[in-house]
Amino acid sequence: EKGKRRWIIHTDYISSSQTKSVLHAKRVSQGQLFDVNGQTLATNLKAQHLKINTNLKVFSAFGGVSAWLLKQEQRHETPQAVITQNVVMIQAKMLDYQSERHISCFYQDIKIQQGRSRIYSNSSMMIDHNQNTATLDKGFTLESDEFLITGNRLRLSINEGHSDIKGGVRAKRKARPLDKGLGNRIQELRARPVFLTSDSLRYSRKGDYDILQFKGNVMIHQSHWSIQADSVYYDSSKSYYEAEGNVQINVDHLMPFIPKSKRYSIKNLEMKQIIQDSVLISASKLRVDAAQQQLTLIGNVLITQQDKQIQCDRLELDDIKQKIKLSGAIDILNSKQNRLRAESLEFDIQNETFLSGPGVQAIIRLN
Repeated sequence: EKGKRRWIIHTDYISSSQTKSVLHAKRVSQGQLFDVNGQTLATNLKAQHLKINTNLKVFSAFGGVSAWLLKQEQRHETPQAVITQNVVMIQAKMLDYQSERHISCFYQDIKIQQGRSRIYSNSSMMIDHNQNTATLDKGFTLESDEFLITGNRLRLSINEGHSDIKGGVRAKRKARPLDKGLGNRIQELRARPVFLTSDSLRYSRKGDYDILQFKGNVMIHQSHWSIQADSVYYDSSKSYYEAEGNVQINVDHLMPFIPKSKRYSIKNLEMKQIIQDSVLISASKLRVDAAQQQLTLIGNVLITQQDKQIQCDRLELDDIKQKIKLSGAIDILNSKQNRLRAESLEFDIQNETFLSGPGVQAIIRLN
């Protein structure tokens, strides 16, 4: 139209109506769709049957529909120049392309593949070609090598490659086989699935790895512990995650954080009790670097157990060195009202000792 192509198809059979305004085609082996400026929107189009209404500017495909959706920067490229890894590949039972409205709709048995992540839906998906976004608003499942994610609404940016998910967000990090590059306790935690919920989530990829940004009422849960926070960021390429804002951690017991060789050989009776009791921890921020085997709590750290309470500005757990370091305005109070204040304390888990820095103040209540 007006010297601009709207579509190209390669087919075994094509026919037209008496008015020449409706075309039918069967067994389409290759095709392309173009926008009003003649730039390619989709390539590698396949379908069992096509119906094209040239008056209404509607292109409909049925049965085994598949196509590659292009980023805006790729629209001027020839089909041969398009790199498979950089496109969004989609399959469905039906496609409607309305060129005048700059939209496409895919229906039923939808599968979207982008790199190593896949999105499934059995309802419908609308693509806004001006914005180059795809929207699913009747439920979906997103699956990667590491995660399984569901929600009410998903908006995929074809240009940027990220998906914004809202409403009823639920994610499951799959149990993974042992990774020799991680510590024993990290491997134990990875061997069980982790469940996450939130108000919203942005999912993206960095090469073969997942990047997840959860926001709003975030809850993380595994068999013996849970974390609540306002937001959580996770980068699987670095085995790193960060929780921020009103962080609360509930742990049934501390056994998973103690080396297997040490769990049943601890001599210090008080340390034994600490490990067996449940713990409630709050802080402004939590950082976990599984690759470096380090955990850090930052800002207004408060640790509560049945018979004691610990406050400090920062807590660092080094799993390799088997040491816990507390720093900044440390205040330890037990049920007998005995109190210890200091600016730094270091606990050596392996040797069952602790070392305090200068400025220690101890208050002991005598019966």
